[in-house]
Amino acid sequence: MEDLSGKQLGPYQVVAPIGEGGIASVYKAYQPGEERYVALKILPRYMMDEAQFSTQFEQMAKAVAALDHPHILSVFDYGEYDNYAYLAMPLMRHGHLADLLKDGSLALNDVRRMMTQLGGALDYAHKQGLVHQAVKPSNVLLDEHGDCLLTDFGMAAIVRNLISQVVLTGFPGTPAYMSPEQGKHGTVDKRSDIYALGIILYEMVTGRVPYQAEEPLAVLMKHVKDPLPSPRRFAPELPEAVERIILKALAKRPEDRYQTAEEMVLALEIAIPPTPSEATEDDGSNPARSNSDDPLMIPVPSAEANKGASAGKVWLLVMGTVLGGLIFGLMILGWVLFSFVGATSSLPLTPTSGVDFGSTSNVVPTFTREPTRRPATSSPSPTAKISEIGAAGLAAANQSSPMSTTTVSSAVAQKGEGWACLGFFGFGVTCLGGSGWQTFTEDNSSLGGDLVHAMTSCPDGRILIAHTFGISAFDGQQWQEYKSGWGVSSVDALACDARGGIWVAHFEGISYFHDGQWTTYPSKDFAAGEGNQSLVEDIAVSPEGHVWVVTPNSVATLENEQWTIYQNGSGFLEEHFFDRITFDRAHQPLVLHGGGIFSFDGTAWFEYSNNDLYVSESIGVDANNRIWIGTFSRGAYVFDTGSWQTYNTKNSDLSSNHVSQIIVDTQDRVWLATSWGLTV
Repeated sequence: MEDLSGKQLGPYQVVAPIGEGGIASVYKAYQPGEERYVALKILPRYMMDEAQFSTQFEQMAKAVAALDHPHILSVFDYGEYDNYAYLAMPLMRHGHLADLLKDGSLALNDVRRMMTQLGGALDYAHKQGLVHQAVKPSNVLLDEHGDCLLTDFGMAAIVRNLISQVVLTGFPGTPAYMSPEQGKHGTVDKRSDIYALGIILYEMVTGRVPYQAEEPLAVLMKHVKDPLPSPRRFAPELPEAVERIILKALAKRPEDRYQTAEEMVLALEIAIPPTPSEATEDDGSNPARSNSDDPLMIPVPSAEANKGASAGKVWLLVMGTVLGGLIFGLMILGWVLFSFVGATSSLPLTPTSGVDFGSTSNVVPTFTREPTRRPATSSPSPTAKISEIGAAGLAAANQSSPMSTTTVSSAVAQKGEGWACLGFFGFGVTCLGGSGWQTFTEDNSSLGGDLVHAMTSCPDGRILIAHTFGISAFDGQQWQEYKSGWGVSSVDALACDARGGIWVAHFEGISYFHDGQWTTYPSKDFAAGEGNQSLVEDIAVSPEGHVWVVTPNSVATLENEQWTIYQNGSGFLEEHFFDRITFDRAHQPLVLHGGGIFSFDGTAWFEYSNNDLYVSESIGVDANNRIWIGTFSRGAYVFDTGSWQTYNTKNSDLSSNHVSQIIVDTQDRVWLATSWGLTV
């Protein structure tokens, strides 16, 4: 592209070139109206000759500009001027990840931190329906703290759609980081991004990419045909758990990889536990190379450096960690739970009792769609101190050894019959009974699987556990297994009703088991969108027995075999990604999203906004009708009588700012499951 220095593009005065890639050129520019320097990504003029370019560029730019995440470089303006299309972004002055990797591999604690940031950014974008298609180190910018900002969303897709013949060396994606399906011109989806993220992880820990050749096409063919060189061949000290994560992320078949970036990130968080100092920080420290004792020097922050705000709930999948970490973690959990259950002997292990299934039927309910008002919005209040939480306070269960980290995937505190259970990814279930506590796994009990995906407590006192091979029910004495053929490994959420029925949210929709029969409701019956937008995020049964289902852009309730659908973007629940659902003490549904909470009074939806909730993961309501929200990296938020309070590692005894689950037990105590234990 020609040098555009000195040219005026809309409100921007182009100053000097910064860099050029296979798709566009980046310039430093000045915006007089805002008195600031910006980065302008300018697309070549020949793209304007394509008939559909303007329409597709605007669609892409709007989608990218709507992304609001702390580790995605924000796009605050876009336009076309003098036959050039451009995107305006904050000007970053601290280089990119590719610069950092030129000097070798990184320390594992920095690998963990940066991969968590990139994985969270990708997962958030995927939930908005965007696939990057060009994830690579040169598209990862660094800020003044050494934190990652992913950029260039949508560039590869728009070029792929508009240009029929592209020289491979300029192809948006870079062969070193392209997936096998991209090499074979197959379907590209979010798992292609996960593959590219796996290549970056490989490079971070070994100092090199796995496939190298003189010609780009040869590199691409290696991705398609060649076995993956073992990372430990180039980094013998690499933990085997990290190598296993890389091998899974770089599987040739997309279906064999991690299916979400969330799963990959959480697996890595277990394989590379945080140091004690990291456990008390929001985001870690500056990156340091593993082959050098000298710290990386980060330039003085610039006034132009900017971050967006929003996020990606982290849905977990952990494939293993050291046995010592498990034992230590369980000891801590036992100590925390001891206060309300007592201890001396263990629970008995009893044989599994099976359940025979009847026929499966598909129900096609009728629809009603109701418009909704949004009468009130409240604003966040300043962060509250821990003393304001009440007389009980917080009692944190901190682990002292950085190698002893255990992550709770789904935690349930059930006091009804004097026992409680906690579920883990890869470690089965730990239950604490009236006379002691015990761990149940595939090896020592009749529990059907160790990888716990979801848990819930039932009105009849049972706890339901969804694992890789089915669903198990535990009544404090014995396990009961439920198995079926609709793919229980995809279970995302569980619920049960007063009749003893089980509701299961899975990839195809939801299913209900009662009286020996499964009834399936496909997602097309209750979801407003298609594809990723139809996936069930959560399911819950109200105290009145009504089933509520949350998908990314809609909320639906089933009553008397009729669905009522509240759809995103139709005048209510606007422009939000919905995540979790629960009920307040008045039995009104509360829907959690990235910008706050929606409450439904039976007639209208009310929003209580808080933009800091972009990383929200869980929600619960305590005895005082206070709403508790757990986040990925900012601790816990509490909404109480119109104001927000914040609890994190800096202003409370919370053991970690990653709060994956919030549960209110039958004694009305609030339990917070974090990556470092439990807080009650």
